[in-house]
Amino acid sequence: MCKDDLVSVVMPTYNESDYIREAISSILNQSYANLELIIVDGGSTDGTIDKINKLDSNKINLIVEQKRQGISSALNKGIREANGEYVARMDADDISLPERISCQISIINQKPEIKLVSSWYRFIGRDSEHICENKFDPNRSYSPHDIIKKGQDFAHGSVMMSKEAIESVGRYREQFDTAEDLDLWLRLSERYGEDSFHIIPKVLYEHRLSGDKMARRTRQRVVSQYAKDAHYKRKRGEPEPIDEVAKKSNSISNKKLTKNERDSMYYYLVGDAYFRANKSNAARHNFIKSIKKRPFNIYPLYKIFLTFIDRESQDKVQNIAYKIANIKTKIRTALSI
Repeated sequence: MCKDDLVSVVMPTYNESDYIREAISSILNQSYANLELIIVDGGSTDGTIDKINKLDSNKINLIVEQKRQGISSALNKGIREANGEYVARMDADDISLPERISCQISIINQKPEIKLVSSWYRFIGRDSEHICENKFDPNRSYSPHDIIKKGQDFAHGSVMMSKEAIESVGRYREQFDTAEDLDLWLRLSERYGEDSFHIIPKVLYEHRLSGDKMARRTRQRVVSQYAKDAHYKRKRGEPEPIDEVAKKSNSISNKKLTKNERDSMYYYLVGDAYFRANKSNAARHNFIKSIKKRPFNIYPLYKIFLTFIDRESQDKVQNIAYKIANIKTKIRTALSI
């Protein structure tokens, strides 16, 4: 292993013309020079491809799909094209800070047992304004059990992985058009153990909040449950429900949102980011803006209530809410929707 190993950055895109230049520039301006950027576009119709083609860099390899195949297919195309020993993910509306790749490759060089490295990250808004930072426990466990119970914490676009490790577990599974990251993390953790994940306690990535992403939440919850069920079935040596995933996912339509609904969801996400950062006043301010855009949405009202109680009580209430949501998701997963 050499400290100047080639890193292949894989970025799937689809209609990201508003942010694509900023995302690409953040990769091309990395302090670590030995990298390639593989962009897999799903047939954008908003000028994204034109903006990419206008960027003059021999580090960019653009692959345009004739027909959009979904994020897992795009990621696998990028991984197959990758010449590097390591694959870094990047989302087309996010920003990698200049030292990101350098810090991540440094960890992998120091600890060859690490197969996935990520970091703390910052939430940013529509205009790239800083909202708050997501600093989670860098020493927590990433066993399959803890990934399922506690979530993953880190942003999908912020990870760097060993290409060999990705290949060894079968890459992303294309039946998962959402929750593809959860499914991959579980299989990596099963194969290489919880100590193969490493979190750098430094903000190296900026994750953009978007109301449009909330429209996919129902589908994501249902498909996430399939990923969890698949883990338990592998553990028991039983056949996985993998063939059912795509059929179930396709039966759940992503909701088409009005402008007010998108704005309401955006302010809700901003408020939630502040809430998790223990900034109650800023959280309430954005939850109220969310309600003004969509008055009958109960979720920001629920979160406003939480901002007025102490942390211990918040945890108790949220645990109850989580259990109820989990039961609802299992019911949705069991039924044809």
